[in-house]
Amino acid sequence: MLTSPAIKNSGFFGTSKNSFFGQAPAVESLAPPALPAASSSSDPPTDFSSQASTPEVSSQKNTGPERMVVFVLAGLLLIALALAGYEPAVVKTSAPSPVVVEVEETVELVTPIVAEPEVSEESESAAPVLNEEPPAPTTLHAALLAEDIPTLERLLASGSPLEIRDAQHRTPLMRAVQLGDAEAVERLLAQGADPDANDPFGDTALTWAVVQRRLDLVDLLLAQGADPDKGHLTPLMWAALQNELPMLERLLAAQPTINLRTREGWTVMHWAAEKGATEVMWRLLRSGAVVNAQNQAGRTALMLAARRGHLTTVRLLLERGALRDVEDFDGQTALDWAEASGRSEITELLLR
Repeated sequence: MLTSPAIKNSGFFGTSKNSFFGQAPAVESLAPPALPAASSSSDPPTDFSSQASTPEVSSQKNTGPERMVVFVLAGLLLIALALAGYEPAVVKTSAPSPVVVEVEETVELVTPIVAEPEVSEESESAAPVLNEEPPAPTTLHAALLAEDIPTLERLLASGSPLEIRDAQHRTPLMRAVQLGDAEAVERLLAQGADPDANDPFGDTALTWAVVQRRLDLVDLLLAQGADPDKGHLTPLMWAALQNELPMLERLLAAQPTINLRTREGWTVMHWAAEKGATEVMWRLLRSGAVVNAQNQAGRTALMLAARRGHLTTVRLLLERGALRDVEDFDGQTALDWAEASGRSEITELLLR
């Protein structure tokens, strides 16, 4: 059989004899294919077996595992070579990434805005505002609330109205008494403030002075002719209600009407009995207070003292002529009130 001349297989892997993978594997059973005879030559066919170069057979045979390792290493090497020579299209692009450009532009715009304000200028302009004193009061009430006597004197000298009312319909004099500002009260009275001006409840500056338990203010107001009988509850009633004997003495010196009544018919004796103010009651009785006066419900001072359990006050009233059998408009006597209230000692006293 004719053998084919030696064919050099050249390519990416080199020749078959000395290829990328090493020596070619041995070929034992396969013979090179026969080539047809050349038609253009008249010479008889020649045996080329002696001239043809057959592949050299390696004396060492590659085993299966070794061949697999060679293939894996070769594949990894090819991948490394391919990656080393690969150039992404993004890298070749000359235009910058839109996202990166937007961030850089934003930073450039924000940075000057933050750096623009000057702290020193703002501090200098704000400092006078923070340290600025509040404006001076423009009304008598505001000056009193601010305890600003110089401003009060300036307003009085400028002719500010003395009887102006605030939101509670109280005059500056009433407000000064409520605040307990004796200096302001004295200045307002000296300027001619009315001591008998009353609020919607009928209370006057003298009433507020008694409620505040301020004898000094009571003296100032009485010295300026304050009326001790004005008010829904008169100043005398307030003194009895608070069991203030010194205050009562000061008011009695102004010769008030002792037996005045409230709209509910209560007298100063009712208030003293309600609170058990025995000493105050004794002073009122000496000053001419009516012992058996009845209010609009028909109740006397004895009934109120018996209901409240004021034993000493009941004794004083009985000694000063209080009637035990007087009934109120519900038909109840002082004894009935004492029994209903569980006042056993007073009940025994009234039964004697």
